[in-house]
Amino acid sequence: MRLLAGSKLEALRALKEDLRGGDITTARVVGKGVIVAGEICCERDGTLAGVAEAEAVLNRAVVFRKREGAGIRRDEVVARVSGEAGFVFGRIRTALDVLSYMSGIATVVRKAGVPRFVAGTRKTHPGSRFMEKRALEVGGGLSHRTALGDGFLIKKEHLTALACVMGRRKPDARVITEAIRRAGGGSKPVIIEAETVGRAVAAARAGADAVMFDNFPERKLVGAIRMAKAANQGILVEISGGVGVGDLPRLRRAGADVASVSCFYWARPLGFRFEIKKAELRERGKRRKVKNKGRKTKKTESR
Repeated sequence: MRLLAGSKLEALRALKEDLRGGDITTARVVGKGVIVAGEICCERDGTLAGVAEAEAVLNRAVVFRKREGAGIRRDEVVARVSGEAGFVFGRIRTALDVLSYMSGIATVVRKAGVPRFVAGTRKTHPGSRFMEKRALEVGGGLSHRTALGDGFLIKKEHLTALACVMGRRKPDARVITEAIRRAGGGSKPVIIEAETVGRAVAAARAGADAVMFDNFPERKLVGAIRMAKAANQGILVEISGGVGVGDLPRLRRAGADVASVSCFYWARPLGFRFEIKKAELRERGKRRKVKNKGRKTKKTESR
């Protein structure tokens, strides 16, 4: 729920940014009292994400025909939109951007073919972390840590600083053990970043919840994972640093439990467009209807 709430908030923040100064074009050119209806169509095959965020932007003006996480085809209608022109035109661009952005991420995650193995790092675009991580989840990945307070991620700089505090020349096993002791005892996981097999084994023996091999030589990875798990059968092994989509199946076969990556956040947007199908002018008890661009205006008495 926290991820969804944060993602909706980011979408609404994007809308506020776009509406700064108001939609002066619609206000001046179209005016009030015009009701429009149209469809949102996708421009490439992919996986639909961002439905809840688009609904937050468009409110009751949008009705989706496809559920989130569903496969969608090029030119397929995924939603119908109707409402006053000033409302719809002022919000549709933000809704399309959110859908395109999040669906692009969900699509590449789904295509990677390693569900519940790939996790998102915190290397997100500023101001879009929750949307990006939720899109990753929709595609079958793990949102993982969304903020520094989600867990104790003890990196080499923490260990180096603690070694100085303890009067040690470098982060040895005693420093690692003390770091885990200081961070442990609560409900949040303790993860140690390991650049060597010795550091990973020391962390496993000291009771770390997880060890993260960061930029670790792949030729040594299988042996390192086995040694860490031999020291602590319950430890979780995470791989991070320069991991690409093509590396994921191989890392999973090597025995890793999760691979944290950031490359999905730079996925190509899927692309959506809004096609207007109908416009109606309501004024003084009459409704003037216009269907499809370029056709003649048809007048009908309102009910």
